[in-house]
Amino acid sequence: MKKISNKINKTLLLASTLFVSTAVSTADKSYADEGYDLNVEPSKSTDLDNYETEANVENSEATSDDTINYDNQALTNDESIDKSQSLTPQENTTDQQSTDSTQKVEADFEVELNPKKEEKVEEVQTPSSDNLDEVIYYDNSNLDDALKEDYKPAYNQQEETFKQENEEENKTNQANDTQTVEENTNNKSQEEEKDHDQNDQEEADIEQTNYYAPKGTGYFVNEGNSTRYYEDNKLVKSANVIVKDKFYEIDQDGNATNPKTLWGRIGDNIYYMNEEGNLTKGIAQIKDNKYYFNENGQLQRNKRIVTNESHYELGNDGAMTAPTNSWVKINNKKYYNDNEGKLLKGIAKIGDKSYYFDNNGALTANKKLLAASKYYVVDKNGQAYNLANKWFSLGGYTYRSGNDGKVVKGAHNINNNLYVFDGNGKLAQNKSSISAGKFYKSDAKGLATVIKNSWVELDGRKYHTNPAGYVKEGVWKIDNNYYYFTQNGLTPNQTVTQKGVVYKVDANGIATREDNNIPGEKNIDKVMEWMFNARDKRMTYNMGAGRNSATQADCSSAVYRALIHGGFLNKDAWIGNTETLFQMGAKGTVMYEVKENELQYGDIFVAGRPGGSIGAAGHTGFILNPHEDTIIHMTYGKNGVAVTQRKGYMGDSRGLPVRYYRLVGANSNGAYLNRK
Repeated sequence: MKKISNKINKTLLLASTLFVSTAVSTADKSYADEGYDLNVEPSKSTDLDNYETEANVENSEATSDDTINYDNQALTNDESIDKSQSLTPQENTTDQQSTDSTQKVEADFEVELNPKKEEKVEEVQTPSSDNLDEVIYYDNSNLDDALKEDYKPAYNQQEETFKQENEEENKTNQANDTQTVEENTNNKSQEEEKDHDQNDQEEADIEQTNYYAPKGTGYFVNEGNSTRYYEDNKLVKSANVIVKDKFYEIDQDGNATNPKTLWGRIGDNIYYMNEEGNLTKGIAQIKDNKYYFNENGQLQRNKRIVTNESHYELGNDGAMTAPTNSWVKINNKKYYNDNEGKLLKGIAKIGDKSYYFDNNGALTANKKLLAASKYYVVDKNGQAYNLANKWFSLGGYTYRSGNDGKVVKGAHNINNNLYVFDGNGKLAQNKSSISAGKFYKSDAKGLATVIKNSWVELDGRKYHTNPAGYVKEGVWKIDNNYYYFTQNGLTPNQTVTQKGVVYKVDANGIATREDNNIPGEKNIDKVMEWMFNARDKRMTYNMGAGRNSATQADCSSAVYRALIHGGFLNKDAWIGNTETLFQMGAKGTVMYEVKENELQYGDIFVAGRPGGSIGAAGHTGFILNPHEDTIIHMTYGKNGVAVTQRKGYMGDSRGLPVRYYRLVGANSNGAYLNRK
């Protein structure tokens, strides 16, 4: 008797459900076609990035194996799987031939792009696990007869296994669930009863065979507590039938039941009923094993399949096994399962070499790829080389790989020429661009120039650059006008505050200082002049009605009167207190808050808690010399204006918190900075 391998044509199955990246032809305008640096050695770096797959670690791009496609070609003896043999892409190739191939790749891609030859680069996309093809193509050839003859012991063992599993299921099910699929009410023919004796012989014939019921030709009838199936008006007995994708067991009395989670057989075909009593189709996990059932629900055995996720071997019992670290060749295409039994896809490393597998997991040759921002050239054997310092084009745009093989981005000096690449690595040509805050203008070949001290425009928006070529942001004085810029360029119709100064921006982006609309020079020296004059006049301390007189003041009235004298407040401004000073500082139009470590000559301190700082609960004055840490203030303790140390004299010695403010738009020559 011949061996099973000589008698059975094993069927190959191939799933093709994920999309294949389409090569993109370059456009004529691409600068890569102009010819670039021809003297850069190619890089053969095989360093893995996040998107690359280490075959001996994991493959992150494996997807669902719910869908598979059959391949109609029979598996020849030459293509049979040998787990002990490594099927490499370079079959029957010596190490010297492999070395020659590598050198040939280096030579092929040493020549840079030229206008007469388009550089076609394919961009690798991440496969989508949702893009599944539910159609199953299959080969109808039946292998079971040969299996029964040559492997009868194994075949019988399989039957015994299924029988044991079914017995276990029956123990857990207290009773069979009888289901009526089709009813025929009150139409049972009296002629059938008259011909009962004649039908007995035909029924006996059916009893001798397993029977497959054609769809739509039979019907079920409820008779008391039993369900019975009739075919051609004849009661079917001792048979297994399939009707509308449900499996029924019919006993010798004609009682039909629809078992659940059980194995069943009709002829040489094996089926499995799920928990709803329906035939199982496709790939299914049953206890500890996966099985594959074709579109008719028939268990497939002794075959090889390729799914979206893996290539599998189906054993004699139908159990699926995914070989690990294994090549397989199907339809002249090669696939590789990693150490988890998952198909490699994209750029993947096997041993010390990188290969490119398409989105179906098939090894692909003679490609130029942009994968996860890296540029690859794939040779005739499917081996991938990440080339550094190369110009290439994709979709009409020019790119450049850097020293690490990744596409460069931003502004780069290449062979003493300045180029700008956008965030996706596209070379800027015949356009302006902003990169890292600088404004560039690129010509037709991509040669870039930094534009300095100029009004510029990009995408309909106006900008202005500083002496280094950076675009300005905020309020800037240009040609005797103030303009307001954001990262989107000149921005009109805004009210903005910059360093405590309020600006009203008109429709042309011109900013006008709002300030307080008061006359005066806004001079801190004038403020200090009032304070020192008050000291020289021996003005005394008074918190009462005399606080605004020519001879008396308290701390807050002294500050207000000094600000009026310095031009920071209107001459008829209301004389407030520490509470209104807090409010003025919060508003930010006259003064704005600063930190203690930023103190300058003329800054104001206000001690107390906002909402409760009136009277003895608050104090205020001016910073005189921040280097010597002195202040000038009207103080109750000195009964007049005094210059003292800052700490311990602001009210802080009594536990009052202190805030500091800087006057908006102030001028000063530091005339009183060193006065004592």
